[in-house]
Amino acid sequence: MTIDTDNKKAFFVLKLTGIDLKEVNPVDLAELLKNFSKLIGNDKLEFESIYEGSAVLKIATPTKYGNDKLNNFYKNLTRKSAREIEKIVNKYSGNHPKINAQALINTKSANDDDLESFYQFNHIPPCPEIIEEQESFRGKVTRLTDGKDNSDHVTIRLANDKTINVELNKELTAKLVKHIDTLWTTKSQIEFTGTARYEYIDMFDFTLKSFKATSFEIIEYQSANEWIDEFTQCGKSGWNDFQDPQKTWIEELRS
Repeated sequence: MTIDTDNKKAFFVLKLTGIDLKEVNPVDLAELLKNFSKLIGNDKLEFESIYEGSAVLKIATPTKYGNDKLNNFYKNLTRKSAREIEKIVNKYSGNHPKINAQALINTKSANDDDLESFYQFNHIPPCPEIIEEQESFRGKVTRLTDGKDNSDHVTIRLANDKTINVELNKELTAKLVKHIDTLWTTKSQIEFTGTARYEYIDMFDFTLKSFKATSFEIIEYQSANEWIDEFTQCGKSGWNDFQDPQKTWIEELRS
C-alpha cells in the first residue's frame, strides 16, 4: 500500500460492523483503542475520534510515519493485542452474530470515503442455540416415505409454497394412511401438531431443523380469503401489548 506523503496525516481506523456504537461497553471501547494503538505503535499517535457507523475508532499519525505504522501493525499481529481485539469482538458475537472488526487506513484526506481496508480480524461465529417449541403446520401432503427406523416421514407444502419434512411414529402413520386417498385426490389439507426444533442465532437467522408430529387433523379446503376472515374473527393476540414481542417470544421458548 502506497502512503501519500503530500497529506499531513495518515488516519488509522478500527471499525466494528454488525453492532451499534451505543451497544459497546465504554470499557471495551477503551480496550479496543488501547490494543489497536499498540498494534500500530504507541508513539507519534494522536487520538481523533470515536463515532457511529457502526462503531468507528480513529487515530492519526503524521504522514511521514504512515509506512512505519503499517509495518508495525503486521509485525505485531502475533502479539497479545491482536488477540485481545478478537476476544472483545467475539464476546459480543452471541447477541450480534454478524459483528466484524477490520483495520482501515486513509492517507488521502480526512474523509472516510477514502478509507481502505487492510486487515480483517478473525471472528468466531457463535454456536447456534437449539430451541424446542410446540407448533402446528398446515399444508398439502406431497410425499410419504417409509422410514428405515421406527419413524416415517411426510412432506407437506405450506401456503407460502415452502415444504417441510414431518416425522411420524408408526402408530401415527397407520392413522394417516386411512386418509391418504382423500388428501391426494381432493383439496383437503392436513394440520400436524408436534415438537419443532429450531436453530436460533438471532431474529434474522432462525431455522427449522426438524419437526416431529404427535397428532394431526384433516382440514377441509379453505381459500386464503376465508382463512383471513376466520383469523381476524379470533380477535387480537395481545402481542402488540409487549414493548418487544420478539424478545418476549424468545424468552418464552427458552423457559
